[in-house]
Amino acid sequence: MRFQKRITIAKGLSLNISKSGISFTGGIRGASINVGSKGVFLNTGIPGTGLSDRRQLLGAGGKPSGKKTSASKKTDIDVSISVSLDEMGNPVIYDEHEREITDEKVLKKIKKTEYYTELVDNLISKKKEELEDETAQFINIYKYTPSIMTEEEIKNSKFPAYEMKLFTKPAPTLEECRSLLEEKAKKEVASVFFWTNDKKRKEYVESHLSWEYQKLIDKWKEEKRLFEEKEEERKREEELKRKEELEKVKAYIEEKSPEDYINNATERFLADITLPAEFSINYEFNSPGRLLMVDLDLPEIEALPQKKAAATSRSKLTIKEKTTKELQEDYARCVTGMAFFFAGNLFNISASIEKILISGYTQRLSKKTGNRENEYIYSIIFERGIFSKLNVSNIDPVEGFSNFKNRIKLSAGYEMKGIEPFTDGDA
Repeated sequence: MRFQKRITIAKGLSLNISKSGISFTGGIRGASINVGSKGVFLNTGIPGTGLSDRRQLLGAGGKPSGKKTSASKKTDIDVSISVSLDEMGNPVIYDEHEREITDEKVLKKIKKTEYYTELVDNLISKKKEELEDETAQFINIYKYTPSIMTEEEIKNSKFPAYEMKLFTKPAPTLEECRSLLEEKAKKEVASVFFWTNDKKRKEYVESHLSWEYQKLIDKWKEEKRLFEEKEEERKREEELKRKEELEKVKAYIEEKSPEDYINNATERFLADITLPAEFSINYEFNSPGRLLMVDLDLPEIEALPQKKAAATSRSKLTIKEKTTKELQEDYARCVTGMAFFFAGNLFNISASIEKILISGYTQRLSKKTGNRENEYIYSIIFERGIFSKLNVSNIDPVEGFSNFKNRIKLSAGYEMKGIEPFTDGDA
């Protein structure tokens, strides 16, 4: 360990480098496919209403149909399906109990529907995007490097404003209210003179529509009001917390030595971030030389996504292992990009930092001892003046090393070989 202070960075996604919330199990909630002698039908429920729509997808002869029909016959098979992709990108169809459907006749009819094709195409698109985003999390870290601030900008810097969440629940519509009342009328309006039921139910709906719709609107407005009140309170608490933190930072600048401030500010910065892979940092500030020295215990190449996806044709996805060269290229861009990311953020801690020496190492099997030992694979001395002129988000981080004094051995296949790191005397 070359430097005294050490912090481990936990694995996570707080940089928001990738899209989130992607699910790879598809299907319409409340939907089922009915397979029977008359063809294939899609039954779609309207959530929260008890209402449903029935649409014929395929006729008895296997041809597409746009017809709507009423209840199915007893000989039909109701199959509520969901679809996911296995590790190789092949679609797997499940029933409502999450059991794989293997009946070839049922599968054949389901797979002929446009609904199924659209669903699988959507899953394939999302899966391909998800695999690409997994890799992007690692190789695009450098794109989040901030611009270098001046001394005055650092002193006057403010924490980012708290962004209030929006109330996203849509307001109820008159048609939604009408659908709810129609369903309610079926239960509450029933006469022995059944031929009068339709008329009485329509009268029931029309007589209650205005009042019930206003009740729904009032309920929605109250939910919106309570949500926004909570967000306002959360904003006040967060901004107060950030204001207090900013005052502490300014107090450090005014009362402490540059060395104390930089060490404490560096510790706070490192403690508050997470990146896609776990790694550790050792650092030390050399006050006379205005040099911040950093050793990065880099993530292993095994931590990077090992697979890639290619949509070979309609409704077909191929998932393959990346080649050795592809993995090594991803790794080189990841770890060199990390150097730029940390340099940019650390320069903005204090204008007293003129240079940052960053050396990255990983654990490799030593041919000499047979044990896994630390081996440095790059060392670079960033200078504030040069760094401030770069548009880092647009560079190739590997090529970007050439802007600074560096030590890196990279083969044509992007294999990173061991080097002897710089010391403070080299800066």
